[in-house]
Amino acid sequence: MTSNNAQLRSAVVFKNQGFRSAIVYSSPSAFSKYDMDIPSLLSGLGWSALTEDQRFLHCPEAVCLFYVNLGQGRGAEPKSFTTLVYDHEITITPDLLASVLSLPHRGYQAGFDGEFADLGFDFGSALNELTRDIGRVFPTMLAAGRLPDDLKVLHFFLTRCLLHRDISSTDILHTSDLWIMSNARSRSPISYASLVFPHMISFGNGGYSGPLPFGPLITRYLYRLSIDLRDKVVVCNIHDDLRPNHVLNRLNADEAGSGTTTRLQVCKERLELLEDDEAMPAPDNFDPISPDNSSGDDISDYETPPDYPF
Repeated sequence: MTSNNAQLRSAVVFKNQGFRSAIVYSSPSAFSKYDMDIPSLLSGLGWSALTEDQRFLHCPEAVCLFYVNLGQGRGAEPKSFTTLVYDHEITITPDLLASVLSLPHRGYQAGFDGEFADLGFDFGSALNELTRDIGRVFPTMLAAGRLPDDLKVLHFFLTRCLLHRDISSTDILHTSDLWIMSNARSRSPISYASLVFPHMISFGNGGYSGPLPFGPLITRYLYRLSIDLRDKVVVCNIHDDLRPNHVLNRLNADEAGSGTTTRLQVCKERLELLEDDEAMPAPDNFDPISPDNSSGDDISDYETPPDYPF
């Protein structure tokens, strides 16, 4: 059944207010020339499959309904939640997310702070082990700038791509960040699905006004449950590529090479919101699960970063 809410059925656009949009982030392997083995950290977590290219599609109407109707269950660490999308009652658990979407789910299965502690994780010890004194004064001991460069990059991917976060807190080390990075360093697999689950819940309280996270993930989940989205799903045109040196400049990493200060100043001066990304309706036979095998012009050969509000 199609919703008759005119506000939900407004023009389909993407806004870049802090979550991943149609930007293609640099491949983790591209950081190897800076002596950063990011793929090894992701592989240690068992998350290598997350870096594979996927077709970027989104159904804003369905995603909005998903969060508006989300029920958080009981207790601080619910094991499941339900939501209603087009008269379909949908139950979500980490196990279901993993099985329906083939998300990494082996190793430690924890997503809430209490679950990390139950597995012996100590936040203070991890903070001391993973951060360092780089001769700069930070406004808080939880600033991500205190991480070594490889973990700065991993944290960038976590907060902008894998476990989306409001832009106001992307530079802060949360408990889940340290949990992930600690296990990445020790090459201990952990469940990505178990981490996605509480992140979804946190944005279901109705108090957030920005773009809702996990849009493509939720859209694929609904598609796999045979919910008809054919007249609502859109495919977004990918038109920018963020190169490794742009990420390193943004993070003020030591490995960015000569000229970093100048490029960093340029980047800071140009940090303005992108215009709405162009979107187009998906064809009737579009399969959102299959990889994007389309080829386009190489547009990444520029020396200054694209305008991106990270």
